[in-house]
Parts: sequence; structure tokens; C-alpha cells
Amino acid sequence: MATAALLANPSQAAEVPPAAAVEATHGAALISVDGLQQQISSMKSRVKPDTFLLWQPVLLANGTTAALEYWHRPRPPAVHVHEAEYVTVMQGSGWMLSGGTMTQSHQTRPGLLEGAEIEGGTKRVLKRGDVFLIPAGMPHYFGIDGGELVLLGIKIPAAGQ
Repeated sequence: MATAALLANPSQAAEVPPAAAVEATHGAALISVDGLQQQISSMKSRVKPDTFLLWQPVLLANGTTAALEYWHRPRPPAVHVHEAEYVTVMQGSGWMLSGGTMTQSHQTRPGLLEGAEIEGGTKRVLKRGDVFLIPAGMPHYFGIDGGELVLLGIKIPAAGQ
């Protein structure tokens, strides 16, 4: 696992030292709501003023990772070229702009494009308990209300990837 370090490039997320991600046994992986809340609290304690996003894996099963994303400040809009994103809002509130066209798109790492803004698209309010799916290749952007937006997300490879 990665050590604690905020990455110098603000287009990347900082990975925090996990309380070891739970690995699947007997075909399944489980973390309790209390375990998730402890990890969220731990992430919150590591947020620095210049932090955009902390990312921490919590469950591992057959090559798939469920990870917490602790959003402290908005990052540029993004497109995951080869992965859909299935997400549950765990804490905080905000909004998502998805669809439309991302301007000034450029690759920041393999399979990830970032850009300046999204033209068009649909804005949706996000609150605790909401669940959403962003298809592979769809531009999206998260706004944050009240200082934090905590998501539990799973990236799903697109067919043929």
C-alpha cells in the first residue's frame, strides 16, 4: 500500500495510508458502517488546506476495489475513458455536473482525461445516501457544499477492457 503523501500535482488524488483494505474471503468482502465511519474520520484528520481529494481503498475482491473519496475542494472535470463509476454518497453534500462536452481535454494519466469545464450537461444535487452511475467516457464534475463530500466508489471496466 502507498505511504501517506499529498501528491504535488493537484490533478491527482492523494492516497492516504489505509487501515488495511478488507480483502475478499470465501468470495466476498465486507466492511461495517462503523468501519467506514472510522476510515472517513481518519481521512478527515489528514486533510490539508491545499488538498483536493483523498482516496483510500476499503474493499478488495478479485481485482475490483471499492474506495472512499474524500472531496475537500473541487478538481477539474474528468472523464474515465475505460471505466464506469458506481458511487454512493456517504457524507456531506454537493452536486454533480455530468454529460455535455468537456473543453480543453488532456490526459493526466492513462485512462483519465481532465479539462477546463463542461459545456452543457445535467446538474444534480447530491446528498447522503444518493447512489449514481457514471458511464465510461462521460464527462463529470463534483461541486462541494459545506466543506466535504465523501463518496464510496467502484470503478467498473467497460466491456472489452
